[in-house]
Amino acid sequence: MDQFETFDDPACIFCDQPIAPGVHDPCAINLVTRIDRPRLQQKEQTFFCHMHCLQSRSAMHPGVFYIVEPGFPTVGECKT
Repeated sequence: MDQFETFDDPACIFCDQPIAPGVHDPCAINLVTRIDRPRLQQKEQTFFCHMHCLQSRSAMHPGVFYIVEPGFPTVGECKT
């Protein structure tokens, strides 16, 4: 199933506002717990956010999120 088949206007986990489509939005954060265990023992959950909220609320410098750079390839570009 495509991850956006069930994308039903979720709110940002940081600001709780709706996420309108944009250059980088909506963003999905895939959380994996028990990352040190075998894959079958791990748990996953997806959260949605605005890129700006992620960058501004992270303890890391916004520049760490190089995915926003114009030259960063899409998944489709990487496969070609």
